[in-house]
Amino acid sequence: MVGIEVPNTSTSMVDLKSLMQGEDFRTLSGKTPLAFALGRDVSGGAVNADLGRMPHVLIAGTTGAGKSVCISAITVCLAMNNRPRGLEDGDDRPEDGGTDALCRVAAHHR
Repeated sequence: MVGIEVPNTSTSMVDLKSLMQGEDFRTLSGKTPLAFALGRDVSGGAVNADLGRMPHVLIAGTTGAGKSVCISAITVCLAMNNRPRGLEDGDDRPEDGGTDALCRVAAHHR
């Protein structure tokens, strides 16, 4: 079997809210507090993951590819699925402190 992926010529926005409200994410987040939504696959299905099952995570890409947006999305998912004191603030933060602000906003709206 050979798989060939061709770049999609028509792009569309994927909003985090719709992913987090989806049945797949709700099922996963009911099983683990470390669930997060990543986006959609080539066939439009939701891609979710459990941070607890990943010994290492590498987020790579060119400038402007969305690495910081990915980290922010993971942070929002974790903050929205846990109580404010349920997650400990780590030392790995973006230089602009964006992660702290996202955690405060998510905790406030919980």
